[in-house]
This record gives sequence, C-alpha cells and structure tokens, in this order.
Amino acid sequence: MPSLNLERMREHARAIVVRAGEYTRTRYGKVRLQRKFFDGLSHAGDIKPYLAQAVSSVDFESQGIVLQGLREQGYHHDIGMLAEEHTRDVDDFATVSKHRWVLDSLDGSLNFALSNPKEHARLERELGIKISVRPQCYAVSLSLQEQDSGAFLLSLVYLPMLDELFEAVKGQGAWKNGRPLHMKHTDAPLYRPQQRIALNSKSDALKPLFRRHVQPNSTAYSITGVAAGKHSAFIAQNSYLHDFGPPSLIVSEAGGYNSNAQGRVLNYRSVDDEGKCPFLICGPNADYNSDLIKMIQREQHGF
Repeated sequence: MPSLNLERMREHARAIVVRAGEYTRTRYGKVRLQRKFFDGLSHAGDIKPYLAQAVSSVDFESQGIVLQGLREQGYHHDIGMLAEEHTRDVDDFATVSKHRWVLDSLDGSLNFALSNPKEHARLERELGIKISVRPQCYAVSLSLQEQDSGAFLLSLVYLPMLDELFEAVKGQGAWKNGRPLHMKHTDAPLYRPQQRIALNSKSDALKPLFRRHVQPNSTAYSITGVAAGKHSAFIAQNSYLHDFGPPSLIVSEAGGYNSNAQGRVLNYRSVDDEGKCPFLICGPNADYNSDLIKMIQREQHGF
C-alpha cells in the first residue's frame, strides 16, 4: 500500500461524515425505536442494558452512506473496517491490513431515536418511568487507526444538530469548524467540585462522587465536549473502541490527556477482543486525571 496522504483523506472523510450527518438531520424526530437484540432481553431490574440496545434504521442508513463514500474513494482495498453495526458492506473492506477505519455512524442512538416524541412517550409507558434524554446529543464519528501500534492517525466527529465538526490529525493538531482547537486549563493540577464531569452510561456508581456530573448518553459528544471546554473531563467504564477512539484523538491533539485506570497514557492496543476498554479518562493533563483516579479510589475501595 502506498504511503497515506492524510490531508487528502481528511478532506474526503470530512465530506463523507458531513453527508451522513446531514442525512440524519432529515430523519430527526421521525424514526421508530428498535433494538438490536431481543433474545432474553428484559427491562426488569437495571434498565440501562435494555436502553443500550436502542437503535433506529438511521444507524444503518448513516453507516451505509459512510461506507459507500469510502468505497467511492477507493479507501477499502487496503484498509480494514471496524464498524458498530455488522452489515454486509463492511465485508467489502480489507480483512488483512496495516490500517483500519473505526466508525460509529450514530453515536447516541437512544437520544436520536427519542427525538420522536411519540417514541419517547411509548417507551416511557412501556417502562413505567420518565426518561430524560438530550435528543440533539448524537454524532457521526470516523477515524483511521494504525493496527500494529493502535495509534489513531485521523479523526472526524460531526454533531449534526449542533453543526459542529471536530477534526484531528496525529501530530498536526485539532480543529473545530475549521478553526484550530486548543483546550483551556490544560495546566489545571487538581479536580475541583465546581467543575463539570461527564460520565458514560455505565458509570452510574461514580455519580455520587461528583457534585456536577452529566450523562449525555453519547461518548463522542461527551469527549468532544472536553476538547471544547464544555466539561472538565470525561470518565468511562467498559466503553467500546468505536465510541471513544475517534473523539479521543481530538482531545490529545487539542492539548489534553487520555489515560487508563493507573493514570498512564491510554494504550489503544489494551482493549479486549470485543474492543472494550474497562476504564478511561479524557482530561486536561496527566496530573488532573491522576487526581480524579485517587479520589475515586478513596471513595470506592473496590475500584
């Protein structure tokens, strides 16, 4: 395979994710809620795993737009594909390659599906509870990963309802809507209670530790929010590579720091065979992330 022209690939990938995102906007508020798996699925007890199976036809349609766009540019002959949805057109991409695309065609599926007020009301009746979501908090995420090292070389995250496009190229920086993106407070040494911390949906046990916490139910939205200064840090447990991989490059290239549970820099090769990372923090710097970890360890002895 010839050497990668990352700037050219960035231009093509930008057009592709924006095209997919614009399509999702045309379907916003009009979809029906579906679920990926039904066998043995119940909302008895903990409803989080039940809600995590939320999906709509637009998840698959958006993925189809991205995959088609990459194929049209020839970015499938020598590059693999890790996509959240297992569709036939994923098989068009290389099975053995030095690089692979990592795609989440609609990160925040529950938020998007419940943009339809009728579906929102129907699910609340089914579960007998009130469900609070932020329908506009979803993203189309695409990145290019080097397989041997696990390093991400190029990332794009588009938030269609906010019309915010985040981009990053390894070693070259990050951008928001075409302007250079530099994280603020990257020298902040310690966590302060007044700071807002974003958590993923599997981190409910951490909510009592943070006076100001949010759970947007979209990893890409949450992590780009750290890069843009909406949140001081993002903490996730059992997060999948297609969720956290693309936006994490934007944080590191904007001057932030991605770490594991020991406070060391996040190693993308350490994810398990399912592409799951047990714990990660996207924050402003190593000392800040380590301070968060120490606080969690003090308060939760089993951590």
